[in-house]
Amino acid sequence: MIITLSPLDVLEAEAIAFKRYCMNRLAQRPDTRCRRDFPPVVTDVEGALYECAVVRALKIPWTGAWKNEIEWQRWRKEGHDVGPIEVRGTRWQTGRLLLHPNDPDHSPFLLIRGHRHPTYQLIGWCFGREGKQKAYWWLGSRGRPCYRVRIQSYAQYKNYLR
Repeated sequence: MIITLSPLDVLEAEAIAFKRYCMNRLAQRPDTRCRRDFPPVVTDVEGALYECAVVRALKIPWTGAWKNEIEWQRWRKEGHDVGPIEVRGTRWQTGRLLLHPNDPDHSPFLLIRGHRHPTYQLIGWCFGREGKQKAYWWLGSRGRPCYRVRIQSYAQYKNYLR
C-alpha cells in the first residue's frame, strides 16, 4: 500500500516531531533510538512522518500529542504509537522490522518504508511474539542487538489492522 502525504500532513508531522524533540530534551530523556550519524531531531521527524503516513493509510485518529512526564512513563509501558499499533520505519528498500527484547509480545508492529518522501509504503506487520524468534536475532552493526524480521506483504494482514 502506497501513501503520499500532503504538504499539510508533512507540516503537521514536523510540528509534532519538533515538540517531541523539545519535550524530550527538557525532560533530559536520552534518545536511545538515534543513529550516531543523524541528530536526534531527524529521528523524531522521520518517526512522526512514518506515523502520519500510517494514520492516513488506515484512516485512524492521531493527534501525535506528547505526554507530560507522568503520562509518558505510563505510556512507555502501555501505549502504542498509533491506535493499537507500534510503527517502525526504514529508509532502505530491503529494510527489515527491528524489534527489541523489551518490545511487547502482544502488540502489532507495522513496518513502513519512507525512501521517497513524501511517498511511503506499508510493507507489513507481525506481533512482537512472532518477530522475537531466535532465527531473527542479529548482533547489529552499531552495538544494539535486536531481532531483524523480514516482513510479509501488508495485504495479508490489513483486515486485522482495521
